[in-house]
Amino acid sequence: MLNLKPNTNHIVLFMQAEIERERQKIVEIATTIIPFEGWTEHALKLSMKKADIDPNLISIYFPNKLISVYEKLLEIIDYKHTSSLDFEYLKSLKVREKIFYLIKTRLEISKKYKETLKTGSSLLSLPSNTLRGSKKLWLSVDKIWKLAGDNSLDFNYYSKRIILSAVYASTLLYWFEDYSEAQKDTIIFLQNRIDDALKFGKFSNNIVNLPLKFTKLPFIRLIFNR
Repeated sequence: MLNLKPNTNHIVLFMQAEIERERQKIVEIATTIIPFEGWTEHALKLSMKKADIDPNLISIYFPNKLISVYEKLLEIIDYKHTSSLDFEYLKSLKVREKIFYLIKTRLEISKKYKETLKTGSSLLSLPSNTLRGSKKLWLSVDKIWKLAGDNSLDFNYYSKRIILSAVYASTLLYWFEDYSEAQKDTIIFLQNRIDDALKFGKFSNNIVNLPLKFTKLPFIRLIFNR
């Protein structure tokens, strides 16, 4: 006999997928409103209304409100960045060239959201969100290294990401203030920062001699969740 009883798990998964789709739609709309209204709950509610979503459901779609919006925007950029990559071309590059290509293309994808990212970065710099901001930066550089083909599990895992965190963070700050044609100034800045890091590998070899106990420090484990 045919069982017509609805599968509860399927219904839940469908609802979650629908909420996620609507959440992405709201954030995309928010990036066109926030530059004028600022990072405010009012701006978020306007975005929800424009997406035909009841603003009273804000806690369901964005449990941490504005922080949740910013984090969702970073997820959208991650997805678009990965989807835009030419992996055959990426494989043909040397490590230093891969890092340059990956950061450059990420900035190109992010350009559409530049003003929203710039003003929203202050949210993660608040004392209550510092740890959350540190983890987001770490996840970003971790993804870049993995896309570059790095699968290290020893102390090099930390040293490479610490170095790239400094390069990526400083480049972002420069990019926020760069309005040169085709962001040429940022590209030059990025190239110089990579050079300053001594092409990563050489610098990593110096760092790797630090005590491995560094990775056992509670603060390191807390931030990087390893």
